[in-house]
Amino acid sequence: PPRSTLFPYTTLFRSDDARVIYEKGCAACHSAGVAGAPMLGNKNQWSNRSLKGTQQLTQNAWDGIGGMPAKGLCQTCSFEEIKLAVQYMLEKI
Repeated sequence: PPRSTLFPYTTLFRSDDARVIYEKGCAACHSAGVAGAPMLGNKNQWSNRSLKGTQQLTQNAWDGIGGMPAKGLCQTCSFEEIKLAVQYMLEKI
């Protein structure tokens, strides 16, 4: 996967970075449940999905799944940034 363009000069991320990535590329759908996206913090909507684990969820987000396009709305995000956003969402349930 390509190197980050959102945070090109860093290799270590903070939780604030994950929030920024979420807000840039994920919140548009995951805050309102657009196109069936599980909403941030909704335990019922995330219960079965979370069982897949971070790696599989990250791969699904990277490739796109269901109504979600590849990389969601963060086309400049690296695989690592997508993973951070997935971890951020999982931590909120």
